[in-house]
Amino acid sequence: MNNRNLSLVTLAILAVGGLSLASCSGDDPAGPPAGLGNDPTAVTVASGNSQTGRTLETLDAPLVVRVADADGDPVSGATVNWSIAQGGGSLSAASSTSNAQGQASIQFTPGTAIETSGIEARVTGVATAASFTIETSILVIEIEGIAFVGPNGTDAVTIPLGATVEWVNRDAVRHTATSNSMPAGSPMINSGLMAQGARYSFTPNVVGTWTYFCEVHPAQMAGATVTVQ
Repeated sequence: MNNRNLSLVTLAILAVGGLSLASCSGDDPAGPPAGLGNDPTAVTVASGNSQTGRTLETLDAPLVVRVADADGDPVSGATVNWSIAQGGGSLSAASSTSNAQGQASIQFTPGTAIETSGIEARVTGVATAASFTIETSILVIEIEGIAFVGPNGTDAVTIPLGATVEWVNRDAVRHTATSNSMPAGSPMINSGLMAQGARYSFTPNVVGTWTYFCEVHPAQMAGATVTVQ
């Protein structure tokens, strides 16, 4: 190979090496891909807000937020801190991490009362939290172990007017919820036979107290009450 060709080869090698160094120098005008290495500036509700809950039963859908940067692009790997700002209930975790779409989620389980719960999602460095409102308007009475068991652990429950009571049979045998005493002019509690897993809902239309029992097991399951205030 003559000196001229050797010089051309040397220049080509130097040129390729220069391009490689430039590509690794961090001077790429395009910057990092969206969502990678960018600081979060916003956290907003993505889905799961305004659900109706049942006492002590996890909501059907998770609470989901979206974390974004100043350009509105999703931010992955951001830590979202969750807290209950109003009412009762419980969260499946104290924090979760945003995915490639910038989304982070949590499961919420209402508490023992008919109430409004407020849940907040915060990201460090972001001034405004994402807020969720959950209305627990259904009080669940479990039929389990040949007994009526409300969320308070007894067979005597109290609800506000407008709320719903729902019985669910957890036993392998059939049961009923049947009232034998009720306020004047009000409908009776009358579930009929309930197989395992069946549910029966009742929404009282007046204040007062309903006393009910199980027609299948009247000796063990009697004297239970629903009081509406």
